[in-house]
Amino acid sequence: VSYRSQFGTLLHLAASFGSSQLFGELLAAGIDVTVQSADGSTALHVASKLGRHDIVEQLLGVEGIDDTVRDNEGQTAMDVAKTRQIASLFEYARNIHQIRKTKEMHAYVHRGQVEGLLGLFRVDRNRYLLDINSCDIAGDPPLHVAARQGNVEMVEACLRLGADPFLKNRKGKLAVEVARDDAIKSLLLEAPMVAGSSVTSSLPAAAAQSPHAIRLEGYLAKWTNYAEGYRKR
Repeated sequence: VSYRSQFGTLLHLAASFGSSQLFGELLAAGIDVTVQSADGSTALHVASKLGRHDIVEQLLGVEGIDDTVRDNEGQTAMDVAKTRQIASLFEYARNIHQIRKTKEMHAYVHRGQVEGLLGLFRVDRNRYLLDINSCDIAGDPPLHVAARQGNVEMVEACLRLGADPFLKNRKGKLAVEVARDDAIKSLLLEAPMVAGSSVTSSLPAAAAQSPHAIRLEGYLAKWTNYAEGYRKR
């Protein structure tokens, strides 16, 4: 099980030539599914590229599998899928993962568990697939929930993770409009400048690869304080 060469591990070889039963036995033995070969491929890349439906299915069922890992050419295992059927396996697995982890994300925000939220996004696959701007069942993105609760730390965490301060909730309100705390209002009004500060320097480099990551710099929106509240001008 500890065998490794320029072509990868036994798992890479089994993904290429081995039977489904042998592959399952290697997984049961606890072989590392995250190892990359010299060209950056994981066993999941190999099986996907060769169109080995059964192997891909087994790998996607492994706890902690990361199908967002990129090879040396910048491609994920889904990118190199040989057939549409293989690509569909990835889509289904990702949808299930997104639904489950998005629920966790909103639960952390509603409970005010900042470390839980940040920990969720420290996992590469979550950081790539989750959208910090997605709404809960009430129609509120995490930033709105944190602002309404008056949780400064959570607001800062959401902004660090790419929350859009100009996004409106289902009722058409901006986060700054639902905030009651003056410190949070100020923080949200200054949000366009966050990207150029030390706040974003704490984000993992891989966060930039996420399709949901947003860039706050470059916003030219100006704000003015009308009697009825803050509006973008």
